[in-house]
Amino acid sequence: MNIKYNEYLDNLIVYKPGKPIEETERELNIKVFAKLASNENPLGTSEKVKQAISSTLNKINLYPDAGCFYLKNKISQFYNIPEDWIMVGPGSEYLLRLIALSFFQPDDEIIMSEYPFILYKINAQLMKAKAITIKPKNFIDDFAAMVDAITDKTKAIFVANPNNPLGSYISKDIIEKYIDKIPENILLVFDEAYKEYVWQDDYPNSFEYLKNKKNIIILQTFSKIYGLAGLRVGYGFAHPEIINLINKVKNVFDVSMPAQAAAIAALDDQDFVKKSKELNKTEYEYISKKLDEKGIVYVPSQTNFILIDTKKDGNEIFDYLLKKGIIVRPMKGYHLDSFIRVTIGTREQNKKFLEYLFEIL
Repeated sequence: MNIKYNEYLDNLIVYKPGKPIEETERELNIKVFAKLASNENPLGTSEKVKQAISSTLNKINLYPDAGCFYLKNKISQFYNIPEDWIMVGPGSEYLLRLIALSFFQPDDEIIMSEYPFILYKINAQLMKAKAITIKPKNFIDDFAAMVDAITDKTKAIFVANPNNPLGSYISKDIIEKYIDKIPENILLVFDEAYKEYVWQDDYPNSFEYLKNKKNIIILQTFSKIYGLAGLRVGYGFAHPEIINLINKVKNVFDVSMPAQAAAIAALDDQDFVKKSKELNKTEYEYISKKLDEKGIVYVPSQTNFILIDTKKDGNEIFDYLLKKGIIVRPMKGYHLDSFIRVTIGTREQNKKFLEYLFEIL
């Protein structure tokens, strides 16, 4: 190609999503029984959400509310956080990109787990910053080591809590032991996409830190427990000074009208959230018990997925399960060659997954 482009694109990591179910079925001539690769809610979506989406269909010739006024108002009421502390975008990964565009500069250092959400690295690379990765201890991110890694070049620390793909979390006492050691000129980003699934009492309440520190950003999403992955709605919280800067680089009309209506309805249906969380915990206990009985190693999880060490080639396990109609996520991309990550599904889906997993192991 003769068109000159930015040279950093040559080495930029590319996120590789899974293929659509329909294309997988066509290519392999199989029928997919369960997609357990992307940590989606197996209960689908709240009926209230579907009704809310339907109510927008006669208005989609109009532009959506660019400021997400009603959605921000609903989030503000739900969390008791002022509206000017709230940002909304088409997925929390979009907000991650806005953070990078707003704050990262060449040669900045961005601290993260050795097993991060891949967009942390991509965004650092995009802005010519350097990703500093910290090895977890016993598959739990080492927050103390992250803080110890701070230098005069550090711009941000990303803490996925709970972590994807590990499924583990950093406890409240660990966060509070080291958080005050982080200088005010360094962003501390809590990515809490799986927060609603956590059942342990010592999970930290990051809003408590937000009240007293201007360098905190909290990201959350409607994609997981709320079941709106296909609509793309993420949201976050930060001091208004940070929000105002991020708003300068965001797109206009970036969250669609159906997506805004769906998110408002999702927050109103906490019965659906409760049902989803209860199912997830019950099925996690079912799967973990079956894995324990077979002596199969896995990382204890506080999310809607489990990271399993097959002690074999993870890609071979993936291929075998795929031919049986079960889609999971192999972890070679994280250098966890023998691991697979499986979303916790319904009892029927989980039983079938375990049947085929035990069969090949």
